[in-house]
Amino acid sequence: GEGDLEMDYFFNKNESYFGAKTQLSGDIMMIFDNERNLFVIKSGESVIARQIDDVDSSSEIENIEDIYNDYTFKELPNKEFLGISCPGYEMENDENKFVVYIAPDVGVGFGSANGSKIVNMPKEMQTFSKKYEKGLMMYMEMENKLDAKKKDKSLTSMECIEFAEADSTIKIR
Repeated sequence: GEGDLEMDYFFNKNESYFGAKTQLSGDIMMIFDNERNLFVIKSGESVIARQIDDVDSSSEIENIEDIYNDYTFKELPNKEFLGISCPGYEMENDENKFVVYIAPDVGVGFGSANGSKIVNMPKEMQTFSKKYEKGLMMYMEMENKLDAKKKDKSLTSMECIEFAEADSTIKIR
């Protein structure tokens, strides 16, 4: 939809799971644990757990070069986000254009949690995230170029507006 949506992600430097919560979700917390194939929703005292479908190993990305066959890939000048100098990259083909900036070594991110598969990132971004497994995406812009003829282009952007360390415990049982 249109407009802004703030989402909090919760990462643990020592674990592969991560949590997510939005302003709109009230006390609902989602936890994604790819290592244990679990998706958990906690709302108040209620807990719902679902198994995540196993990713077929034959669908694993084995050759990075094959993924980028139809993409042009270029480095962008570093840009600062929250005081962190982040390398930038642009990937583009006939259908899509991605611009991303990564904080390379902050110790947490979707790559270390293998979360790019869970949050349904395009395979090009999954492969890219492996390069920065211990880094956090600070900015991403996705443009669906097939919708470019429309008055309002199909453009989605995400930006990290705060990165803070905090102690947090979510009790499930």
